[in-house]
Amino acid sequence: MRGGTLRFWIVLGFFAAALCGPAPAFAKEQTVYHVPPNKIASHIAKKKGRKKAVVVWASWCPFCRKNMPAYIRQEKRTPGSMILISVDHDLEQLRDYLERTDLAPIKIIISQRTPGQSFDKALSRLGIAPVKSYPTTILLDEDNRVIQQSTGTPEEIEAFLGSDAPE
Repeated sequence: MRGGTLRFWIVLGFFAAALCGPAPAFAKEQTVYHVPPNKIASHIAKKKGRKKAVVVWASWCPFCRKNMPAYIRQEKRTPGSMILISVDHDLEQLRDYLERTDLAPIKIIISQRTPGQSFDKALSRLGIAPVKSYPTTILLDEDNRVIQQSTGTPEEIEAFLGSDAPE
């Protein structure tokens, strides 16, 4: 009984440390940000002056996984043009996906559940309609005007952004 009680407290201590500690670590080379919805909208709004593609995706989505290599190629061709926002709520599943997939140089933003903040409502301030499927691609011009919002293909993203690095 005594060993079982000690084991219980050790496991409880690790669990508490995980809850109170920093955001979960992901693949070493991958940059991951846990961001509340309102800050995601602010981040996008600050990136005026160049075209960009915002992709809302999830690690469990087969179409998202299929398109990910094309998103990575596009980010390499036009650095800073891709903003990927994960709506994963199962962070363990996302961590597993990121550890198996080399997404560098893409930075992953995770839409963090935040009381009183809605992801769709935050993005609506930028003229972005509610996201209904994954992946959803939002093409924004240099002034952050929505040019297209759809389940856009990587080819549509490339045609919009081009293949040359910005001047």
